[in-house]
Amino acid sequence: MKHPARVAALAVAAVVVVFGVVLALTVGNDPQADHEQSNLVGKSAPAFDLPNLAGGRVTLADIAGKSTIVNFWNHWC
Repeated sequence: MKHPARVAALAVAAVVVVFGVVLALTVGNDPQADHEQSNLVGKSAPAFDLPNLAGGRVTLADIAGKSTIVNFWNHWC
C-alpha cells in the first residue's frame, strides 16, 4: 500500500459518517415517550411567593396570564 494513513483516515471518516447517520435517524424517536408523560402536564402551578433579583417579590398572581420561563437551580448546579 502506498498510502496506509489515507486508507485509515477514510475508514475512520466512513465510521464517523455512518455513526452520524444512525444517530440522526434515532434521536427523538422514543417509542415510550408517550407513556412517560409527566403527571404535572396540564395542571396549574402551585401558589408561590419568591424573591426576585431586584429585591422584590414575585407571586403566581403577578405573572398570571403571561408567558413565563421559570429556571430552578441551586448552588451545586
